[in-house]
Amino acid sequence: IGDAITDVDLSTSETNVLPSISAVVAWSEALQSHLSAGKTITRPDFTSLNPALALVPPTVNAPGTGGAGNPFLDPTESVNLDATLEYYFRQNGYAQIALFHRDIDGYLQNFTQDETIGGQVYRVTRPQNSGKGTLRGAEFGIQKFFDFLPAPWNDFGAQFNYTWIDGDNETRTAPDSPDFTTTPLVGVARQNYNVALLYEGNGITGRLAATRRGDYVEQ
Repeated sequence: IGDAITDVDLSTSETNVLPSISAVVAWSEALQSHLSAGKTITRPDFTSLNPALALVPPTVNAPGTGGAGNPFLDPTESVNLDATLEYYFRQNGYAQIALFHRDIDGYLQNFTQDETIGGQVYRVTRPQNSGKGTLRGAEFGIQKFFDFLPAPWNDFGAQFNYTWIDGDNETRTAPDSPDFTTTPLVGVARQNYNVALLYEGNGITGRLAATRRGDYVEQ
């Protein structure tokens, strides 16, 4: 018994308007801000859009299963607000604080339900767009070479970055249901840390980095 695939031929079209605006504000020679607002989209990948249904027939010990994309998926839309405050050290390096906010609509969500195909019941998984969500957070970063130290230590430097993120999303309670429940964002960790030791000297450039990602929810 092998996999069975049903062929489907469909076409869709869409039009998107993505306005954006940005500005740089120089508070002083060393202090500045970047401000931006805009709308972006993320299109589903080909697998999520592929309408062909692949079926695995049932066996004695397991029910039939199947999977297909959804050609009627909409892009995930995001309205973005960003603001930074950046300080640049006199010789080299910088420190910055960034704030961001995202209003998101249409995260992809997989649903599995029973479907009767050819008189046989299959557990079929298909993606759908979910409801609205919000992503917000703050970031602190600093980078500096140790030019105040004697050689060869002045060729070394350090970089540190910390990000805090919070957010939630409306999730359908059932396939094609108009009802939603609020859940944490999938794949988004509340806290992220990055630290790196830098070296630039004698024609050599090196970087030793470590990253730590906090807990997050998987779908």
